[in-house]
Amino acid sequence: MRGTSLIALRIGLLARLQDRPGLADVQVAYDKPATELAPDALWFDDQAEGDNTLPHIQAGERDVDETYSLGMVVQVLCQDGRDQQAADLRAVELLREVQKEVAETPRTIDAIEWIELTAWAYIGGPIGENSTTRAARFGLTFTVRARLYADED
Repeated sequence: MRGTSLIALRIGLLARLQDRPGLADVQVAYDKPATELAPDALWFDDQAEGDNTLPHIQAGERDVDETYSLGMVVQVLCQDGRDQQAADLRAVELLREVQKEVAETPRTIDAIEWIELTAWAYIGGPIGENSTTRAARFGLTFTVRARLYADED
């Protein structure tokens, strides 16, 4: 394998999250849906950052270790008159499902040595002035360690 495991990881984790019974009624997407965003949704954000190291020196093609961070958004919109507490509690339920998946399958794809949720940020409240819609959103940060083998394509 060459390049990075980032895209394969995103595809693999997305498929696993889509298969979780606890996320059956949740819009699980590769990126933020441009239209028709469901009340309960999660998607990968548009940034990732990483670095590469060589685990050993050799002539020719080399294995590469990579460590990177990537983000995911977990969002709940209560548009049916439910209050902020309801939005917050539902967002935590979705967050727990993501945490469980990463804990149960830290090697989502073969190249991944591990993935862990290392940080989150929360924002919540009404959407717009005089709105009855309440939102709860977690921005998640995962740290990933992978090895890309030179002899694999």
